[in-house]
Order: sequence, then C-alpha cells, then structure tokens
Amino acid sequence: MNRLKIIPTAGINATEPLDMFEQQSMSFNYQLSDIRDIFKQGVDYSKTVKIPSTPRNDDFFNYNFEVMISNASANGSIKFNPTKKINCYVNVDSETIFDGNIQLLNINIVNGLIQYE
Repeated sequence: MNRLKIIPTAGINATEPLDMFEQQSMSFNYQLSDIRDIFKQGVDYSKTVKIPSTPRNDDFFNYNFEVMISNASANGSIKFNPTKKINCYVNVDSETIFDGNIQLLNINIVNGLIQYE
C-alpha cells in the first residue's frame, strides 16, 4: 500500500486521492523566510512526479486540464492546458505534509502507456 497520497481539493473527483505508482516518493523543497527581510517570502514546491494512467486519473486530468490524446497506441498527438492549476494537498500516512497546486507539465506515452507529469 502506498503511503503517499495526492488529494485534489477542486475539480472533478475532488477529495479522492489520485492513483499513484506502488512505493512512489516525492521530493519537496521548503523555503525559510530570510530573517533580514521579513517581507520576502520563499515558496515551497515539489519536484516533478509521474502519475500513472488509470480510469480515475484519466477522468481527473482529462476534465481539469482539457487533455486530448489521439492515437495513444501510436504515440499520436497530445493537447492539454499547461497553464491550469488545481488546489491539492499531499498526505503521508494521513498527515498533510504539503498544501499547494497540481499542474500538468507533460504527458508521456511509451509503448501505448500514458504517464502524467
């Protein structure tokens, strides 16, 4: 069972965790405020993560990011809205470790298998 969960808080399938690869991990960068300039704030972010194509994930990405894939088995054309962001949070063992947005940066098709990035 995967301990890591990405849970959207808006859009279709909101509050249901996305399906992840087994034993998937994520890297996070946390920024501390600069003590010399209290008005300057850092931004926390995660590294890019790959998410598998499953019926739940396909519904989420197709609806929220306007994904259109033609002829995936032959590595056909891919279109999506790369500017859209959906609020989400990340849990590990039911503890929220990150609260932010999910943004679709790329869709990979290898041998007809789709991965969202």
